[in-house]
Amino acid sequence: MSAPELRKISTSRPTNPLRPKRLAESIKKDSPETPQVVLGLADTSTPYRVGLAQRTKNGAATLVAAARPPCLSAIRLTDASHSNTTDSHIGTADTPTQSDMDHFLNAELKDAIFLEPEFIKRFLSPNVQRQKRVAEVTMADLSNIKFPNKIKDEEKIYDPLCRELNAIERAVGRVVDGGTPDGGEGDIGQSQNSDDHPPAFIDVHATPIGSHYDDMVGLQPDIVWVGNATRHWETVKMSIEVKKGPNYLKGGIRQLTRYARATFAHQLHRRHLYGLVVCEWEATFVRFDRAGVLYSTPMDVRKVEFHEAFAGLMMLNGKDLGYDTAFTTRRRKNGRLEFYVILPEEALPEEDSKVVRNTGIDSTFSDSSTPTSLQGQAWTALPPGTRFFKVMKRLCHRISILGRATIVLLIQIVLRQGVSEPSIEEEGSRTRSRVKKEQAEVKEELGTEYVLKLMWRDAGRPEEGHVMEQLVGVYGIGQHLWHSDVYKSCSLLDCTRSKGVSCDACLDRTPPRDEVWTRNGLTDLCVPRVEKKDDEEIEYVPIELGDPKEAHDSRGSRIYCRLLVSTVGSPLCTANSARQLVQAIFDAILGYWQLVNMEFLHRDISDGNVLLLPKPNGYRKHKWGEQTSVHHIPDPKLAESEEMLRRLLVQLDHPTGMLNDFDLFATHNWMGDELIGYVPPTDKSDIEEPALKRRRLTRPSAPSKQKAFAGIDFRTGTPTFMSPRVTGIQAGERYRHSFLDDLESFFWLLLWCVVGHVDPGKSQVSSDAEDTMNQLDQPRLGQLKLTKAGLLDECTRENGAPMKSRLLSFQNEWASNPTMIDLVLDLGSFFHEVDRTNIAQYSPAAIFEEVVYLVNQALLSFNKASSDEHAADSSPSFHS
Repeated sequence: MSAPELRKISTSRPTNPLRPKRLAESIKKDSPETPQVVLGLADTSTPYRVGLAQRTKNGAATLVAAARPPCLSAIRLTDASHSNTTDSHIGTADTPTQSDMDHFLNAELKDAIFLEPEFIKRFLSPNVQRQKRVAEVTMADLSNIKFPNKIKDEEKIYDPLCRELNAIERAVGRVVDGGTPDGGEGDIGQSQNSDDHPPAFIDVHATPIGSHYDDMVGLQPDIVWVGNATRHWETVKMSIEVKKGPNYLKGGIRQLTRYARATFAHQLHRRHLYGLVVCEWEATFVRFDRAGVLYSTPMDVRKVEFHEAFAGLMMLNGKDLGYDTAFTTRRRKNGRLEFYVILPEEALPEEDSKVVRNTGIDSTFSDSSTPTSLQGQAWTALPPGTRFFKVMKRLCHRISILGRATIVLLIQIVLRQGVSEPSIEEEGSRTRSRVKKEQAEVKEELGTEYVLKLMWRDAGRPEEGHVMEQLVGVYGIGQHLWHSDVYKSCSLLDCTRSKGVSCDACLDRTPPRDEVWTRNGLTDLCVPRVEKKDDEEIEYVPIELGDPKEAHDSRGSRIYCRLLVSTVGSPLCTANSARQLVQAIFDAILGYWQLVNMEFLHRDISDGNVLLLPKPNGYRKHKWGEQTSVHHIPDPKLAESEEMLRRLLVQLDHPTGMLNDFDLFATHNWMGDELIGYVPPTDKSDIEEPALKRRRLTRPSAPSKQKAFAGIDFRTGTPTFMSPRVTGIQAGERYRHSFLDDLESFFWLLLWCVVGHVDPGKSQVSSDAEDTMNQLDQPRLGQLKLTKAGLLDECTRENGAPMKSRLLSFQNEWASNPTMIDLVLDLGSFFHEVDRTNIAQYSPAAIFEEVVYLVNQALLSFNKASSDEHAADSSPSFHS
């Protein structure tokens, strides 16, 4: 049975026709001398996702937005917990090198590297009395280790250093009552001796560490701390870099930063981590978290002060060592880790929270190679009021150190679980029976799918979850179920969480510092290299650092949070036809229209945030069929826009595409602020300076209260999809983001998908398509603006002949489809005219009506030309 044909919206043309060539004349212009309330504009104070050159074959990071969504990164992952998506049909740009990685990391962490004079006291002093006892116990063992006085070759340091660190690690187990330390982690603290306990710290300088990512293959720390014999970045707890002299500290931290990025990339449950740089016999502890890098003052590894500090590191529990203890893991037969997560029962909808609870989890989850919430012990019951989920896929993983570090996971509730071959094992040891049990087949009964988002939000911005709560039931928008900041145990006697009020002491956040210290020469990671042959190890030029001094700056704080969504989407590149791609983008545009009417702007319309929605059951509420008044909207222009949208939405069944990810949202009027209870900053001094760009620390005197924003980049979004207007904003220039900027991003998203499409049976895009993708994904934003202006101009010149010729040169079915060509030319011409005029004059109702008309015309044309009756039947449409 055929579906009703899509009909034209409202009339044969929009009520106030806005054809691209006549756009400027068709919109009423307000007098510039007349004060006016401008709709759809928001001041921006959030840095953009620096997605420069981010299209990689392996999802490698860029400056901040690390891995791109799976369509654009064919990550070499084979099992569910690591795979990103189904097979994609879109091309990629060149794979980055390790040299590219260095460039990305330097740009990301510039001016976010600080000296912490109280490092040991703040982070490595869990039990001072026991730490002193460990130092005493190890004294005899360490007296037998010879530390050479003159070091000409750093390899001479490896053996004595490994012996020393392993002696301290074993002593911790003996001192802590032969058992796990309070809240202990993994195999730390087990009753051990040198005969039956393999060394935790091993020399791997000549042995590559296993990796999922091409640009991380070949990374070789000098020494690593691992929990078992598997040498893979999934199981590395800590990396150590060794240098032959004190002036190599900066080069050592630079190397350590590469290892930190690899660790974060492979361990989705890692919140922060520690490293160690040993320059000759001077050791510097380093902490990496989402606010940047902190390092200690140097310590002599041969002195008792270092022994006590390192013992403190060994005594840290899983959470303090940087693991999210809501996660647990199981090792598979191939040695890879499978991830599981525990969430509160209150996060689930009522019908799912009532299904049969999993009352038992197999004890193979006690694998001590990675810390878990179970402290490395077998368990038989979940904590009260919680549910157990299996991580099926990584939908998005932004492999960065600094910033939000967003991870999006497809998870599935575990209803029942067990193993086919139960066996008895000795706790704390990897006996043959334990290995056998780990490799036994796990029988699982899985239930409903959800999407879990993990993110480190800016403490000065309203929560994304608050916005999504207001959008439940909105057509074309991802559907919120639950969100929460992550809390840890609180030391306050008057903790307010018991009263339902958030407690700052409980929040899992990066440590804030109002006063920070630095050293001249170590505010970035720029280190010249010594000229070497290609097959020789990298060596950095020694740099003499300045004395420690107080910096006139502060270290911002980020809060760890979780968000659960019921709508499970798929990347646009998995669309099975050009029509399905356009339909998904069309539905997301309708969702964005509703967003603007509610006085929100998205500010990051991109390939990872607009998704196909193959299953409609994620919607538990439908607002688009409700007949309600718009009298609650005080602005008459927005009320008009909402009425027009509702007339369209009542004709629809369910969306096949959706807009997701609202962590960069902004409000463009008071109503949006009121909906989420947000009080926007009223003064420049109230705006937190983004962590991405920090002031240089060479200023001789303290800054005034009115901060200078010359070094801050206020653009938001992903550059590939930014409008040329936003791309052209200079660093330090405040600007007002418009709903038109977001709408134009939909055009660049459509073009990107069309350019990068790979037809079935082919393995890569054409050379012309690859050239265009590289032009749209380049690090020089000034050049990117010119490129986009040129592409829009191609849509208008000679009736679009240059753009049509370009599309045909891509040699794929989507780009050569006549309907797709017409749509690209129509939208390109439209935004070409928009970009040449004053954006403040545009009415949301008129603009959305025109854009929706153009896209709907394309859908009508697809239906008319389609010979596939099933494809037409299965898509939602405007009913006649």
